Amino acid sequence: MKKILLMLFILLFILIIMFLSINNFTKNQDQDNEVTRIINQLNPLINEEKSYLKIGKPDEVFQNNDAIYSQSVYDKNGEKTILTYSTPKVLKEGRYLEIKHKRNYVITYSEIAKENIPSEALKEIESESP
Repeated sequence: MKKILLMLFILLFILIIMFLSINNFTKNQDQDNEVTRIINQLNPLINEEKSYLKIGKPDEVFQNNDAIYSQSVYDKNGEKTILTYSTPKVLKEGRYLEIKHKRNYVITYSEIAKENIPSEALKEIESESP
């Protein structure tokens, strides 16, 4: 029984060290790296965040109308991050989105009214818009 508990404790310790190492590794990785997106998606030590943006032009549009965007997003404190995300259709420019993400892994996005965006984020979004 003691051997089993010791093995479980060692396994748990190794898992914790592994997650902390991966967490540290992916913190400063390239936003377009698919491996870091997958790690960020699965890592339980990374918190889900909400960020806000004003929809711009897509970087790429495919024949089936799917689109890829790479844009600056701002959290509630006005801190900037660049996210790349895809959509099943081209979004209407000038509208506002709330994006839920774990670092560079986008979980979901939804259109949001300008009034519902935190003031610090809105100030940064508006200062970036032409």
